[in-house]
Amino acid sequence: MPIVTRIVPPEMKDLPRMLEIEARSFSSPWESEMFVQALHSPGVSGMLLETIQTYRLSKHVRREIIGFLIYRNEKSRLDVWNLAVDPKHRGRGCGTILIDHLKQRLSRGRRHSIRALVGEYNLLGQVFLRSCDFRCEKVVHRCWDAPYVDMDAYSMEYWKPFIPRNRLQFGGFANAADV
Repeated sequence: MPIVTRIVPPEMKDLPRMLEIEARSFSSPWESEMFVQALHSPGVSGMLLETIQTYRLSKHVRREIIGFLIYRNEKSRLDVWNLAVDPKHRGRGCGTILIDHLKQRLSRGRRHSIRALVGEYNLLGQVFLRSCDFRCEKVVHRCWDAPYVDMDAYSMEYWKPFIPRNRLQFGGFANAADV
């Protein structure tokens, strides 16, 4: 029985599973209204990581959502609003697949960075983003508007590396023979 992972856009039928993963992942999880409002906001997109398991002797296919990512397209960056992976699938590269897919959406000219706010007590989130080459840029004090969440967050950013197309973009010559 081969298992394949793929990234798909979220649909309303996926909301109960997203809520389940959210509740298992955070002490202050989003509610269904927050997901619906976020996904219907302009410039906001989402992606689900799902596994598809096919059985050899039948046409039965088992689909399971194991993680999701919600982000907003800003003018010069992508802002991660929510990222969660089912706890029983953590440590297997599922979150990295979602982040890598988001990194592919960066371009040299327009959007060149990804930003995520991570709560000061969310050490697993901080370590995970650090392993995905994010850097802490600043501390944001009381960044969430919710009355029951009174904590600071770290603004962590990933910048797309600049790779010059030719030597003139880099501002130099390859060797003295080029002069």
